Amino acid sequence: MNIALITALLACDPKQPEVTTADSGSASTSPTSTTAPLTFPQRDTVLLLTVDTLNERFLGLHHDEWDTSPNLDRLFDESVVLENTMTVRGATYVALPSLLTGTYPRHHQLRNYSNNLTMPAYPMMHELFQEAGYTTLGYSNNFCDPFLNTAIDERVCLWDDKSAGDQIERDALLVEWLGDSLQARLEDEKLFIWLHLMDPHSPYEERSPWYEEFHPEPYTGGKDLSDDGVLEAMMLGEDEMTTEDLAQMEAMYASQVRAVDELIGQLFETLDAVGRYDDALIVFGSDHGDELWAHNDYIFHACSPYDPVNNLTYSIRAPGALSPARVDDTVSITDIAPTMMTVAGLPWTTFADGQDLSSQLALGESIDTPVFFERSVETAGVVSGDYKYVLNPMETFQACIPYIGDDTLGFTSAAEELYNLATDPEETRNLAESEEAVRAELHDQLCDWVLEDVWTTQKADGSNILVETCRAG
Repeated sequence: MNIALITALLACDPKQPEVTTADSGSASTSPTSTTAPLTFPQRDTVLLLTVDTLNERFLGLHHDEWDTSPNLDRLFDESVVLENTMTVRGATYVALPSLLTGTYPRHHQLRNYSNNLTMPAYPMMHELFQEAGYTTLGYSNNFCDPFLNTAIDERVCLWDDKSAGDQIERDALLVEWLGDSLQARLEDEKLFIWLHLMDPHSPYEERSPWYEEFHPEPYTGGKDLSDDGVLEAMMLGEDEMTTEDLAQMEAMYASQVRAVDELIGQLFETLDAVGRYDDALIVFGSDHGDELWAHNDYIFHACSPYDPVNNLTYSIRAPGALSPARVDDTVSITDIAPTMMTVAGLPWTTFADGQDLSSQLALGESIDTPVFFERSVETAGVVSGDYKYVLNPMETFQACIPYIGDDTLGFTSAAEELYNLATDPEETRNLAESEEAVRAELHDQLCDWVLEDVWTTQKADGSNILVETCRAG
């Protein structure tokens, strides 16, 4: 798979400012890059914009059935779009520290929701921006602890604040208050902004007027699909998900995507009004997606290792440094932080599992690096080239909604799964038996990764079933 450039490459664009080759040792580059790393001019405005639980199938990039993301679509037209960005796990508390630190969960060590004040084991991106003299703004409608507990100069958290309204109303307040803050800032103040919005996370609800546009026929199913308990009953087989129910749920979800896109457009208008949009570095993405009934009669995210949850769209808008392009090579969410900081003109000064991809993206080089992920500490996988391999020795997973508390129920899968994502992007044909050579190669590759260092929060000692399976060969 190659990078298809939409506009002229950097060297051919007369509007691009000078981007120089760094001295050896001054920056790191991916092993797949054949050129010296590049240096980029520093940005006064850096925005990390994340939307929780965003299934990329509902973005305009990937479908034309509904007009769900006109503002994001315009952003994508100005950006390098990483169409296959693999998250580390379908869990916000695990994925966000990987995004912010550039490390896998075994290194940042945040896997337990019950201990939500523990800081990641490595510095987060905004800590490095603050050290570089940026004023850091953190606005979030989901997990604020511990991610906004350090190195944030202006912290606004509305997670689960019922007094601030429902989910989309809290998102709207964040955008409004952030806009007010931007208007009060000094013109030459260097800003790092992280805004994390919550819609379209469940509960799935109708957002007008877009729901009516996406679902003009009245819903006659009679079920309250905004009630997670109703959806849980469907996943447990206690009730049926009909074709009409699924169409209703998808239209509700799509309307939520459109509603949050509207707020994003408002933020961009404010950035433009205060003179910060034109040269701003804007990185957009998500923590994970949602299954929405694509695999195993499952709707949510924490149980699934499949692409509706794991595969995300990220984009990097860096005017004058990166020409707009679509990249279909698989990258990791751990690549975002080191790449983003380098493109912002700052060095990445701490450890990262992820790679700085800035040179490859600027020069249009292919990216060919295995990308790893987990579903729990008992399940892991790797994407390499066209293939995706998942190792799940337990063959089930109970520690996620709606299976918590009943070990007779769970999200089941084969002990080994292998998919050719090029020919089977919906992951419907398990090739683990029919393509034995590929299975064996990726099994060994994954197990080398599992065994090379820390797996849970201690050295792998054989007490973990995934470690035991890999050690057994």
